[in-house]
Amino acid sequence: MSAPTPPTDPRRSDHLLEYFKNHTREIIAYIILIVGILLLFVNSIWGGIMVGLIGGIYFGDDIINFITHWKSGLGANHATRQLIGVGVAIAFFICAPAIFLGAAISLGIKQLFIGQGL
Repeated sequence: MSAPTPPTDPRRSDHLLEYFKNHTREIIAYIILIVGILLLFVNSIWGGIMVGLIGGIYFGDDIINFITHWKSGLGANHATRQLIGVGVAIAFFICAPAIFLGAAISLGIKQLFIGQGL
């Protein structure tokens, strides 16, 4: 005799399907990000490009804003933070250039199609 299975709530599966329908872009981004992170262990170039693409898409506006307004943040309070941030970015580029390549690709595509100028 097998144990009785608990009844499934149809409202829960409907809610999950509705979430997937309403948040398709986020679900695709999560899947690409997870696959990219897993692929980093096997093929760091393609995994890094996938992670960089998603990072560039979601943080592209902040990256472009930082690049275009970097002189305005050179006050006494922010100079140390910016120098350390640039140093960390250079270290990340040396360790994982594919992530930067993926971010650059997605930023370039975003600029071409959306046209938020540098």
